[in-house]
Parts: sequence; structure tokens; C-alpha cells
Amino acid sequence: MKKYFAIIIIILSFSACSTTQYYSSLEPDGIEFLQENGKNIVVHEDSIITILTHFEEFSEVGAVFYTEITNNSSDSIYVNPNDFFYVSDNPNTQYSTKNAINPENKIKEIQYSIENQDVAHNISIGANLFFGFLGVAVAVADDDPEFAFESAINTSGNIIEESLYYNEQMDYAKSSITFWQEEVLHPKTLAPEEYCSGFVFFPFREDAQKFNIIYNIDSHSAEIPYKFIKIRIK
Repeated sequence: MKKYFAIIIIILSFSACSTTQYYSSLEPDGIEFLQENGKNIVVHEDSIITILTHFEEFSEVGAVFYTEITNNSSDSIYVNPNDFFYVSDNPNTQYSTKNAINPENKIKEIQYSIENQDVAHNISIGANLFFGFLGVAVAVADDDPEFAFESAINTSGNIIEESLYYNEQMDYAKSSITFWQEEVLHPKTLAPEEYCSGFVFFPFREDAQKFNIIYNIDSHSAEIPYKFIKIRIK
């Protein structure tokens, strides 16, 4: 028995050691870039604009880039991240061409979700109160004070639990709105030598193995190629 147990341990240990783990990332494709604090920073500079950008992470809404844009021209320029998009090398994917996520639309989406949660919360509280009072009324009619007390306690517990969950959801939603308002790149007019910066989100799927991000700024355009990679971590 000990012999078989030892064999099982060895097999499991070998399996654990042979398991390879990866994480997905994006990196500049075929162009020079700087490395700083583990980030691959691409610098595009011409007479009109300077772009500093790097891939940050994958989020639930897409690929996240941190981007800084400086106006090098003698005139004002209008930077609108809604005009940024990428073109994939895979024409079969529904994301072969996709614009960056509009932060204003995302904020409206979260606000709409908050309104729906308000309605659902009020309905849930009302239902808990109704069925709680109904249980107490039935217990009183049946002359069952113990059940009446139990119904009241359960109703209070349900309302407290629902309120705690609702507050957690509201706190998260409000912090999300603050993030999209303050940390994400929004449309802005830049005076000469002025810059703007923030996160830019692109819908992304792994079947887009290579793609070019196009930065349309007024009548000017810049293009930066990226590729999808998997990095071994174990």
C-alpha cells in the first residue's frame, strides 16, 4: 500500500511540475520601444504630435492602454479617443476593425445600471416587507407568537442583507464612474505644447493576433503595430 501511495505522490508531483502557465499580453510589433517599470513604451513623434503609449492589461471591457499625447504644432488640435481604432490582421473576426470605447457612453451605461439597481432594490425591500408582514399576520391569526417573532426576525435579516448588497453595488458603480471620468482619456482641444493623458480601452479578442492602432487626430494620423503574445510564468 505504501508503495502505491509513493508512486501516486511521484506522479502528482511530476504533473504539477510539468504544468506550464502563461499570461496574455500585447507588445509592439517590429518597432523600437522603451522599457520602463516592466512596460513597453512606444514613442511616436512628428511635427504635429508626440504619442507615448503602452499596453497596461486586459480588463473585462477590453485591452487597456495608457496614452499621452502632446501637441507639437503651432495650432490647436482636437484629440478625440473615439477616433482611435485598430485594424486586425484577421478579417474573419467581428473585431477586425474596432474603435476605442467611448468613455461618455460607458458612464451612461453605468448610470443606467444604477437606476435599474435602484428599482430592483426598492422592489426587493417592498417584497420583503409585504411577505414579512403577511407572515406575522398569519401567525397572529393562528395565535402563534413564536412564528410571528421568527417571521419578523427573518424579514429584518433579509432587508439588512439586501441593503448591504445594494450599498456594495452602489459604491462599486460610483467608483467606476469616477474612474471613467477622471482616469480615462476624454476628448480635448490641446493648445500648442499642451498634452493630455489617460487610459484608452479597445475591445479585443485573441483571434486578432496582429493589429495596428490608428490614432486619428484632426486631419493627422499615426499608426502603431502590436501583436498578441503569451508569456510563460511557470
